[in-house]
Amino acid sequence: MMPLGLHHIFAWGHHYGPEPWCDIPDARPDWLPPYYHRADNMGIGFDRSSTGSNATGQYHSPLCEQLDNVNTCPENLLLWFHHVPWNHQMKSGRTLWAELCYTYDRGVNEVRNFQKVWDRMEQVDAAEHTITVKGPKGTLHSKFHPLMTVAVEGNEILVTRPNDEKEARSLHGLTRTLIHNMVVGVTEGFRKDLEIQGVGYRAAKQGSKLTLTLGFSHPVEFEDTDTIKIELKDALHFSITGIDKQEVGQFAAEVRGVRPPEPYKGKGIRYVGEYVIRKEGKAGKGK
Repeated sequence: MMPLGLHHIFAWGHHYGPEPWCDIPDARPDWLPPYYHRADNMGIGFDRSSTGSNATGQYHSPLCEQLDNVNTCPENLLLWFHHVPWNHQMKSGRTLWAELCYTYDRGVNEVRNFQKVWDRMEQVDAAEHTITVKGPKGTLHSKFHPLMTVAVEGNEILVTRPNDEKEARSLHGLTRTLIHNMVVGVTEGFRKDLEIQGVGYRAAKQGSKLTLTLGFSHPVEFEDTDTIKIELKDALHFSITGIDKQEVGQFAAEVRGVRPPEPYKGKGIRYVGEYVIRKEGKAGKGK
């Protein structure tokens, strides 16, 4: 609903869909979508670069320069920091307008896929503030906050809150997301893909043991557990898989934390697709 850095374009009164044309008399401008998307016949996006509100100036170099340039700004932040022409060419080769259409269509297909995932769920039980979800990949149990009510009705899991207070609203969204992650976990599972960069750095796996050579005086080892599996693709790429999203993320973070990417040459372990902010070395500063 908010691709490429578009923000605050929810429909008035609910957040179930976009309403970029929304205009409520006497409402504060920053409550309304047009304040954020600034769409006109020339393009779309809020110019927060040095030619606009200069919000990019609050960041330190080199991030400041990266965000300030429309050609180097990450595409997921593009329309947050720049007012971009409709025919601007994206990295995919599509124009900005075509990329927006493509991204929205991908979101619709993801929602359709959610239903397919939920259809593969085998069993759900909710009792005494505990929910149990069973699927082809295993079973997960989780407690939910006493303020929330979780009920299973047919093929639906209904999460309700007692009131519209801030805490209840926050817990409502959190509980729904956690349950959704459980359903996805037991039907499809989760994975974190990691890669190694650095001369002489490598990974190897024998049996259930992953061995990392990362420039230390000793190798670093990780083992599969009952709920976490390590899949080695090659000497520089491997994945962490499991049914519990939090557990997979924690395990992957611990592996990455052994040798996180350093900012000068980027050597270390990083998530696939992770952007690492680089620094200029002393030799480069003197030029």
